[in-house]
Amino acid sequence: MSWLVIGKDVKNKSDPVFLVKTEAPDFIISDANKLTTALEITEAGTEDYQRAMTELEKSPPGTVLESGTNMLVKEGERLIGESWDGDSVEREWVPLLFMQLRIN
Repeated sequence: MSWLVIGKDVKNKSDPVFLVKTEAPDFIISDANKLTTALEITEAGTEDYQRAMTELEKSPPGTVLESGTNMLVKEGERLIGESWDGDSVEREWVPLLFMQLRIN
């Protein structure tokens, strides 16, 4: 079992929050007072996106779904959208997650 400990108030390092990766739900979040929240990560999207994801599953290996366009791009074809660099996905996602969980 892996543990990730995140401080609610990093400056004062008080009130730790514990995040445990599980199978279902995806994560269990608890604080020092034993208050727990279950977090399930789901893929939601428009009909066009879901249709594109279905097509992607049937596509040959190396095919990708172009971010923001719902277009399939085969291996070797040029991508037209903006890319995410390094850990920028996580840097965008974590503050949104914390905001929803009301963690500062």
